Amino acid sequence: MGHECQCAACREPGASITREKHAQLNTFLSGLDGERQMQFLGLESINPAHGSDEELAQITGISAAAIAKSRWQIQYRWLADMRSAHWRQFVYRENNHENAKGRSHEKGT
Repeated sequence: MGHECQCAACREPGASITREKHAQLNTFLSGLDGERQMQFLGLESINPAHGSDEELAQITGISAAAIAKSRWQIQYRWLADMRSAHWRQFVYRENNHENAKGRSHEKGT
């Protein structure tokens, strides 16, 4: 079993859907290695519907700073991938444009 959630809803007596969801999240995380846990929590933290880093920290027992760092790493990698993809498209278009020019000159147009 994973970490026991420390949020206000889970500390109140009685059963609740929130407590069940938080327990399921912690059970899921306990089956992952540390790196995968952080990747998952970084993704969760990107979605505002899943709560703040502080809320995720209360639920999981993993520090808000570590969750924020993981989110930043995911966003940074995504941005780097997007820049790289954009650059590849630019180079591809430029090469095709130059090749098209060369072919039109060869035909005598």
